[in-house]
Amino acid sequence: MANTKSRPPSTGAVRILHAVHSLTSGGAERQLQLLCRAWDDPVIENAIFCVNPAGNQVPSSKARVFVAARPDPCSIAYVRSLHGVIRAYDPHVIHAWLPASVTIPAMALGALTGRRVVFSYRSRMRFHRPLSYPEFLAALACADRI
Repeated sequence: MANTKSRPPSTGAVRILHAVHSLTSGGAERQLQLLCRAWDDPVIENAIFCVNPAGNQVPSSKARVFVAARPDPCSIAYVRSLHGVIRAYDPHVIHAWLPASVTIPAMALGALTGRRVVFSYRSRMRFHRPLSYPEFLAALACADRI
């Protein structure tokens, strides 16, 4: 069976859409901002989809920032908003950061739209919250890399 995942074009940039809840606060959010601010290679184009853009320090020349239509990642409006961004931005890779309320829909929509999906977790995954189990199952089913 042929791989139907979206392939990077032979010329032009590989577009990566990072899905994260917020651009402020902890280590992962800071890492994402550092990554996007420092990226200068034209082969990779970054964009960020988030619920809360407060604290954004990424220049628009480094990454486009898309903000969810609704602040609740567990709503249908959030999923529709993310799907709209995927259709408009047309990423080759969807990189799901955190939390589970963001990663699960990002990974599912990535797989459903034929994108490569990468799931990031801060450290060794511990199953200490109820959403840890469906998040890990979604990663197993939808992610190309964990």
